[in-house]
Formats: sequence, C-alpha cells, structure tokens
Amino acid sequence: MDVMDYPKFKFTEEEKEDFLEIVLSYSILVEPEEEVEMIKEDPDDNKFLECSLKANADYMISGDQHLLGLRRFKSIEIISPKEFLELRK
Repeated sequence: MDVMDYPKFKFTEEEKEDFLEIVLSYSILVEPEEEVEMIKEDPDDNKFLECSLKANADYMISGDQHLLGLRRFKSIEIISPKEFLELRK
C-alpha cells in the first residue's frame, strides 16, 4: 500500500501496521453491480463508491480529496485513515 507512505499522511510505522490490520480484519471482496457517476472531476474514484455500496459499508476510508469532499455518500460516511484510527481508540 504505497499510498500510506505519502508524506501528507505522516503515518508512523505502527499506525500503518495498525491500520492495515484493522482494514484486513473487516475486508470482503465485492463485485459492484451499480454504476455510480458521482465524482465528475476524477471518474476513476467512482469505483470506490460502487464497491462501498455493494458491500453495504458503513465507512469508506480514503485520503482522496474528491471522496473526502463528499463526507457522505448515501448511508456511507467517508473519512480519512487518521479519523478512522481515532474511532478505534
């Protein structure tokens, strides 16, 4: 997960390990069924919304500004990895 090494996130190694452990423990693979065209500025981001819908996700965890800018999509709360880790404390 190269994204977690982006300087803007400022994760410690321990935070990265904790985050990955949490994500993997709750992860399921899905095949989206509904096409979403919510994010016009970066249409590739819509695939994450599609997967979250299919998975009936409560949260989408992302560092992408287009997704974070939504804050919520239908019943899915969109938060940063750091916000998610704070929920786990």
